[in-house]
Amino acid sequence: MSTEDTARDELLRTWTQWRADRDAGFKKPYGALSLVALHWLDEDEAESFDEVPGVWRVTGGQVTVTASAADGLTLSGVPIDGETPIPLEHTTSGETLTYGDVVIEVIDRAGFAFRVRDPKAPALAAFTTAPAYAPEARWILDAAYEPIEGGKEVAIGSVVEGYGSTGTAVATARFQLDGEEHTLLVFDDGGGAWTLFRDATSGVTTNGSGRFIDIAAPGADGRVLLDFNRSSNLPCAFNDFSTCPVPPFENRLTVAVEAGEKIPV
Repeated sequence: MSTEDTARDELLRTWTQWRADRDAGFKKPYGALSLVALHWLDEDEAESFDEVPGVWRVTGGQVTVTASAADGLTLSGVPIDGETPIPLEHTTSGETLTYGDVVIEVIDRAGFAFRVRDPKAPALAAFTTAPAYAPEARWILDAAYEPIEGGKEVAIGSVVEGYGSTGTAVATARFQLDGEEHTLLVFDDGGGAWTLFRDATSGVTTNGSGRFIDIAAPGADGRVLLDFNRSSNLPCAFNDFSTCPVPPFENRLTVAVEAGEKIPV
């Protein structure tokens, strides 16, 4: 077997395992496909919703829910009985709020909301696999990793209109594709480097709001590999109840990246 054949086999083997791991993640009972509702809460307005019991309110920068023990809401296993504040850890509920098998997540995305995860969600039951382009070696690109001293604050939009935010780019990745130079901003939220991008396939064969790829730490030569074969959909590609970011203007490629995950079917 030639060196080229060996490299191709290794590419297919590792990509196939990546696909299997991605599909396993989608099949988790409380993963992206379990989301069945997203409700935004208005300050000082008491509201009720069909999916879960209780009266919900935002007061003084905190979400509270009022329910009786008979309603079946529990917070970290303790039945809610009366008006109860829902703690936030960073931007997501730090405690487990449940209603039977359903998990309720209180979130802060430039405004308070809660989303509902149901392990019996129709989308989860129907899922088989996320379609993707076949892997090609040409989509594994060598890039110069150039740290941004002190970081760069970047406006990042959201699939939810009016709920954008900012992110801190820690570096740029500069690479050649089809004879042209391209640059992507790189982010690191403490869980490893990644980049979020759109390209000419977005909204055509791939998810319209963009995709992301994880980036390994740069080598001693200050370079990284961008494996576009592993371009991944964000949760909003699979449901209407996510608050995914959209790529900043700087990360909108004019070329067609015909690699990675496609629009889910």
